Amino acid sequence: MAQVLPIEGARNPAPPKAEPTNSSASEGLLGQVDPNTFKIGPEDTLSVMVYGNPQLTSRPKVRPDGMISLVLIDEQVQVNGLTVNQVKELLVKLYGQIIVAPSITVDVASAMSRTYSLAGMFAKTGTVPLLKPTRVSEAIVNAGAFQPFANEKNVRIIRGEHRFKFNYKDWVNGKNPAQNIYLEPGDTLYVD
Repeated sequence: MAQVLPIEGARNPAPPKAEPTNSSASEGLLGQVDPNTFKIGPEDTLSVMVYGNPQLTSRPKVRPDGMISLVLIDEQVQVNGLTVNQVKELLVKLYGQIIVAPSITVDVASAMSRTYSLAGMFAKTGTVPLLKPTRVSEAIVNAGAFQPFANEKNVRIIRGEHRFKFNYKDWVNGKNPAQNIYLEPGDTLYVD
């Protein structure tokens, strides 16, 4: 027979102080996502902590339909398009129906719904989470800039059928600042 753990709602301790997290590919995002602006989407993994109730702590993955499943919540919870703070408010309301004054922390453990890609002669290539508004220049700097002999004057941003050019040398010299656009989920930056 399964052990039933008590739920202590009225005696929830104060949230513990956040400890630094390492920066692995799948779990290095805790605390890095802006909880007011980042919109949760399918394939993201959340970190849900209910203080004083460790049996309710979980890491639900957002399904393709935008729903997550949580311990003791009978219904599926729609989180697609919500910010982290909106999900927290929703979970406080839902868990508040079964425990007294729940203290909940919600964070993004991995962000796979909002990414961009770096390809070609960047120092680092691959898929990168788009955690906050990021301009082309920031993405290049975060990638460690370019490999030797990369054509820094001809960075291309591929967005569906659209192509945008970014001349890194011009930008560094203060020319044509309008080319330094914000990236969107699904963008690919490519340099020869």
